[in-house]
This record gives sequence, C-alpha cells and structure tokens, in this order.
Amino acid sequence: MLRTITFSLCLAATSLWIASPLAANASVPATRPNIIVILADDLGHGDLSSTGSHIQTPNIDSLAVHGSTFTDAYITAPVCLPSRMGMLTGTYQESFGVQTLAGPGGVRDFGIPHDRPTLAQDLKAAGYATGIIGKWHLGEEAEYLPNEKGFDDFYGFLNGWFPYFQDSKAGQLWHNDQKVPKVAYITDDFGNKAAEFIKKNRDQPFFLYLSFSAVHLPLEAKDESIEPYKDIKDLNTRLYAALTSSLDDNVGLVLEALEVNGLYDDTLIFFLSDNGGFPRRWASNAPFQGGKYVLYEG
Repeated sequence: MLRTITFSLCLAATSLWIASPLAANASVPATRPNIIVILADDLGHGDLSSTGSHIQTPNIDSLAVHGSTFTDAYITAPVCLPSRMGMLTGTYQESFGVQTLAGPGGVRDFGIPHDRPTLAQDLKAAGYATGIIGKWHLGEEAEYLPNEKGFDDFYGFLNGWFPYFQDSKAGQLWHNDQKVPKVAYITDDFGNKAAEFIKKNRDQPFFLYLSFSAVHLPLEAKDESIEPYKDIKDLNTRLYAALTSSLDDNVGLVLEALEVNGLYDDTLIFFLSDNGGFPRRWASNAPFQGGKYVLYEG
C-alpha cells in the first residue's frame, strides 16, 4: 500500500489540484525521476468524485490516494493564458505585463518573454527529453512556439480551444511545424499520444506537459461517455459530465502506460487545472465562491 501524505502548500506559480509523487515505498531511483504535468482546462474544484461530484473520476482520484493532496495551493490567474505562463515560468506573470488573455498593450498573440526560461528549457538543459501534448495558447508567432520554448516534441494546437470531433472545420493540429489531420476525438488522441511519448522515452528521463483541452467549451462528448449519465436531465450538465469522464479515462491511459513500461515508481505526476470551472450551472467549484474569470478562491 502506498502512503498518502496530505498537507497544505501555497505555490506562487503552481496550482494545485492533486500531485502524486514517487511511490513512498519505492527506493530512491538511480536516475532522475520522470516528470509529468497533467493540466485540465476549466475544470472546477468540485467536479471530481474525490471532491464530491457525481462524476466518476477514479483515475484522477487515484493520484490523491497514492500520493499527496495540496489543499492550499493556488494558480496565479483565473483565466488560462496568464495562469499557464505563470506555471511554466515559475514567476508571477504580472511581472512581465500579463494579467488577462492578452499581453502588454492588449496584444493578443503575446508569448512567454525570452528572458523568462520555461520549465521545459530548464529540464532540457538538465538532460531531459521534453514534450508537450495538447493546448499551447502561449503565442502563435514563430518565436513563441513550443519548440522555441524548450520542448523537443510538440503535438497539439496553438490557440485557446479546439473542437473535440474531427468533422468541425475549426482549428488545426500540429506535430512540431507540420500540419496533421484531425482525429476522431481529441481527448482520446492526446491520451494516446501521451502513452506513445512515454514508451518512446522510457530509457531516458523525460518531462511531459500533457495539456488537455478538456473540459473547455464546446460541450462535445462521445455517446459511450454520455451513456452513464443519461439520466441527467439537463443536456449541458450531461455533456459536461461525459467530457470530464473522458478526461479521467485518458489520465488512466497515462498511468497504464507508466505501469506497462515500468516507470510508475520513478515518475512524478502532477494533476491540476489552469483555472476554475466556467461560471455556468454545469461546472462546480464547490465549496468555494467564484470560478473562471473571478478572483475568489473557486
């Protein structure tokens, strides 16, 4: 049985949700631990089964059971762009002029300044293989792209949101600087790509930033994910539950990939959300006030 440690921690640039450290009963690894940061998008504090939701999230919950829960750690902004900048640079994003969904002077395509190294750049310099899968949203100009910010491998999209199904005309997926075709369901695609990254890099220390677009709008879910929640009368609430369930399924896929490749006990896994749930009736930030866009704790 792995030991569970629960304590309070306030971090300037890392939010909490849940963090799962190296297994407490495992010996200290001979090599440096792998690091995986799993970031949800617009997930409310109260939207996990471990925090009181009707939505079943056993895989995410398992990180708390087998690891640590940080109950007083906060993100640095209530919207995604500044929050993600703060997390990846380890500095308050206000210090370089970012407080909202734009940079200084209202520039919409503002990226991480070049004098603020990212976590990926620091870890790459330390010999880690680095990868990002999922949402970037930290600048679309060439100088701000993931490969310029310390990531060896990028698979995902550059803007702030992406359709979940491939039949939408919106958005473009990229593998580094190459356009790639859309996939059947984007959350599953990101989970599968993460499993592939883990297998590919199993013989060297790696840092994976798994930046899901779930559970950000649009509310689009697979029929098989909706089925367990079919009795929920409100359509939006039903779809949101299914979106969250798909997110949890793919966190499970990542954990399975670590187990299969013999890496689970040598990997630090952090799970958090970029900000609170969207302030509509389908998301819950209980027991806190507020949510996305709002400076209360939720």
